[in-house]
Amino acid sequence: MRKVVYILTLAILISLISCISTVCSQETSKPPPETSQPSVSAPATEEQNSKTAEGSPSASPEKVKVLTLQECITTAMSSRPDLRSAAELIKAARAVVGETMSAYYPQINLNSTIQRSGGPDKAYAVTSGSGTGNISGVNTFNTITNTTISSMGTVNTDSVTVSQYITDFGRTSGLVTASQESYIGTILDQIALQNTVLNNVKKSYHNCIAALELLKVKQENVAVSETHLKQSQAFYDVGKRSKIEVTKSEVDLASARLDMITTDNAYKVTCVTLINSMGIDKTFPFELHRNLTIPEFDLPVEEVQKLASVNRPEYLKYDAQIRAQKGRLAAAVAAFYPTITGNGQYNWRSNTYPLERYWQIGLTLTLPITDGNYNVNKVRENRAQLLSLIAQKERFWQNTVLELESSWLAIKAAREKIKVSEKSVQQAEENFKLAQGRYAVGVGSNLEFSDAQILLLQAKTDYISALVSYFNAIADLEKSMGVELSNIGKDKNKQLP
Repeated sequence: MRKVVYILTLAILISLISCISTVCSQETSKPPPETSQPSVSAPATEEQNSKTAEGSPSASPEKVKVLTLQECITTAMSSRPDLRSAAELIKAARAVVGETMSAYYPQINLNSTIQRSGGPDKAYAVTSGSGTGNISGVNTFNTITNTTISSMGTVNTDSVTVSQYITDFGRTSGLVTASQESYIGTILDQIALQNTVLNNVKKSYHNCIAALELLKVKQENVAVSETHLKQSQAFYDVGKRSKIEVTKSEVDLASARLDMITTDNAYKVTCVTLINSMGIDKTFPFELHRNLTIPEFDLPVEEVQKLASVNRPEYLKYDAQIRAQKGRLAAAVAAFYPTITGNGQYNWRSNTYPLERYWQIGLTLTLPITDGNYNVNKVRENRAQLLSLIAQKERFWQNTVLELESSWLAIKAAREKIKVSEKSVQQAEENFKLAQGRYAVGVGSNLEFSDAQILLLQAKTDYISALVSYFNAIADLEKSMGVELSNIGKDKNKQLP
């Protein structure tokens, strides 16, 4: 009995050991549990990196576009919404011309009426026929048919009417002239707007280039101030200069850096202004083509005024407005005269089918008798507006002459400033080199160096200012004349120094 119990106990122990070993082996074969630590991916190959760079928009920097003045002008002429608006206004003015001229053409209408009446039945006769019609109250029909139609019940009436303008003694022609001249004035408005856009783009382009050149000058000034501070510090370290010179150099460097920051901001503003003048609402990286040429201006002021009198669209628009107002005045005067209109009608009318046919033709003479002095006051109004336009034209020309002479004088002054400032830059550079050399060998003073540095900075600034003033004065003169110098065969392109 004990042996049996011993054997059973041993078998149970062996079974437990085998189960435990099986469970352990299963737990060992399970994958490790996931953790919150990030997984590490294998490094990408060179081929994968190249593909990623090609497909990613941020993998390579945006290409910088080099803009010329002509490219800026072309972009502005195609992108400015105000120019598109002006083009649509021209279409509208042309449609108005068609509206006024429609009075010359026949007016044809088709009418159809169904009318039901009640009450005492009273028949009426309708005379229908064919032939030359009813002229001056005399029937000239070839055949005459009398038909009786009851007024009770439903009556159907169909008709075709034709009305043709014959004459109104200048009323319609005056309105047509006014619309045609207004159309011409709208075209001149578009040309004037194009000249304004052209002027804005040119001046923005010139100002942007000038701001960039001035920024380079300020950057050079900062570099010079940094070098000078190092020299002052070195002299102070060996006991050749006092501490005040080092402090003065530090102050000058800080001032130069502040000046550079201000100039850099001004340059960025001119860039945004240029993009806006082109009619673009999204900025993009660009560089400017700075190899500009300008015309050597040699036109006398009398010729400038003559060119403006035949080319400036704002001035020519006054002529169109005056002609349009004369047309309105003629139309107002013609309202006192009769109008003669030819008309014809072909009718189908009956209360039963088939409808009876009849027709008539004639002339209508309309003679105004009284209208409470409306036409009299209309003539006075148009005459006063005509005289006002004549006075406005005269005043506009006076202002144009002022603009022309101001721009003409500004060009002359800017050209002289260019010559003087160019020479001043050469002298200031020579003076700065001497002062820089003297200070480097310990002979010159810090004040001498600072004065030479300021003079050089001012000379370069004046030279850039003279250049941009010349460019902008040329642009303003072209706008006042209404024509570019390159289009009148008087310019001689010369590379600026």
